[in-house]
Amino acid sequence: IIKIFESIERRINYSWTESQKCMFVYKTLAETMYYQRDNESDFENGIDVARTLNGILAGRSVCSGFALIFKEMMDRIGIECYYQNMSHEHSWNAVKLDGVMRLVDLTWDIGSKIKGKQCSFTYFCRQDSKTFYSHPFHNIYDELEEIVFNASAANSEQLGHDLDVISREKVLRSKEMTHYTNSKKETFDYFYLGEKSGLSTYIVRKGERINYFYINKDGDIRRALDSGLLNLVSEKYDHNISRDKVPTEARRFARYSRVDGTDFILYKTNSNLKDMNEYVLIEPTYNGNKKILKRCVILSENDLVNNSDSDFRFTVANYLLSDERIQKKIKHYNGYVGYVAKDSQVYYNRQFEIEKLGIQQRK
Repeated sequence: IIKIFESIERRINYSWTESQKCMFVYKTLAETMYYQRDNESDFENGIDVARTLNGILAGRSVCSGFALIFKEMMDRIGIECYYQNMSHEHSWNAVKLDGVMRLVDLTWDIGSKIKGKQCSFTYFCRQDSKTFYSHPFHNIYDELEEIVFNASAANSEQLGHDLDVISREKVLRSKEMTHYTNSKKETFDYFYLGEKSGLSTYIVRKGERINYFYINKDGDIRRALDSGLLNLVSEKYDHNISRDKVPTEARRFARYSRVDGTDFILYKTNSNLKDMNEYVLIEPTYNGNKKILKRCVILSENDLVNNSDSDFRFTVANYLLSDERIQKKIKHYNGYVGYVAKDSQVYYNRQFEIEKLGIQQRK
């Protein structure tokens, strides 16, 4: 259960507001779980999944389980949340977001997914106390143990903005790579990152080395690997395009090599941070015996992708972003691993960490 909670929390951006963090959790639960009514004798592997946190393991529950799981997630990320229940009828939550009390009903949004998958947010902070509690299934005025909160409805425009913020693909989540052996018995692991300017971007691992390259969007990645595309030195393969011919707006990657022989890629996001560049570090690793890509976020006043200073790149690769340091920082700070200043000094911006990232303690 904790591993599932942590997998969701790792994708929460520190700079988000409480409302945005809550919306992200709500959206994730709504789109990954489904409603299944059961009776008192309905158990799964000897465990009641409908009215406990075990429902998140099975991906299904009923209203009491959903409200309990949601409250547990809010408690874990430090957002004030209450479990509310109309005896023998229904359960939901009251949550305090950015100083304002809101009312949410995860169960009903799970039951009204758009096209069976996307969360509609119909019951997320949409109603004030008078409207919400007037519904027969939310009427707790006779439930003496419950609190009727003075809650207000969120502004629809603000909710739309929050949804846009949490929906941006700003980071590459850790994901298993696809394995392939070409006609020369060379083995590769590759991952499709996306399309930009008519080009498809792939990250490829050969042995312990990692690299990136582009092919035309109609290219075949396996034929490309068979033709030695990784060399990127010629146009012999029809779908190959050398880096110097890649459109400027598509060049957002840089590969760094450490003295220990490991490689990682920095991918520049389109985040609009004032006087700041946001990068995602992409590095191959293992999850058990499966090869995956791990990610973490770096903020910098420098343009790391286009910086050609070898001394500076050495410092970034082997000091700021050393493998040992990244492992420690990911563990303690949920993926945020560093800050690089324009004067090339490697240090932490204490005020920025506290005010923008919410990091109160650091070593």
